[in-house]
Amino acid sequence: MATKFFKYFMSLSLVLISMLILNACVVKSDKPISNITPDMHDKALIGTWYWKDSSETGFIHIGLESQGQYKILMVETNKNGKIELSEYLAHTSEVGANKYLNVLIDYKEKDKGYIFVKYQVSKSGLELFIPDFSVLEEGIESQVLKGVALNTKESITRMIDSSEKIAKFILENDKKLYPEGKILLRANL
Repeated sequence: MATKFFKYFMSLSLVLISMLILNACVVKSDKPISNITPDMHDKALIGTWYWKDSSETGFIHIGLESQGQYKILMVETNKNGKIELSEYLAHTSEVGANKYLNVLIDYKEKDKGYIFVKYQVSKSGLELFIPDFSVLEEGIESQVLKGVALNTKESITRMIDSSEKIAKFILENDKKLYPEGKILLRANL
């Protein structure tokens, strides 16, 4: 499910929790910020990253799937010992001075789509910034971005605009769209 990848990050951000609980909306895009190119990959992403909090422990494994594309495997273990495994494909894009992962969620399903995760790799770890989906919804409602509301069990809005317009919107709304990040540590095995 689309929200699985973001479960940990959203649970740590009260702003995103309240937004998701109240609006229950994930905005997927038909198009990435930019297309996959073999030379647009960030070797610093490759590896195993982890988090631990009072309710769960998790690992995110990032490796190359093909030239320019990553496979992301997420393994979560909750305090009851239940394990959940999620799998995604992604590729990187740069908009201005910032880097983003075009995460293709539900890629094995008919309703696949992209979610854009801002990231930074530093000595501290991998900092991920999950988008505030309400900002994307506002962009669609105000017709700055093209989008449609889908009638499904979940409340999902779909961006159907061009990659260029999506990149421009992200650049112009970056601070509002990505208000805070969460750091994952690198597992040195």
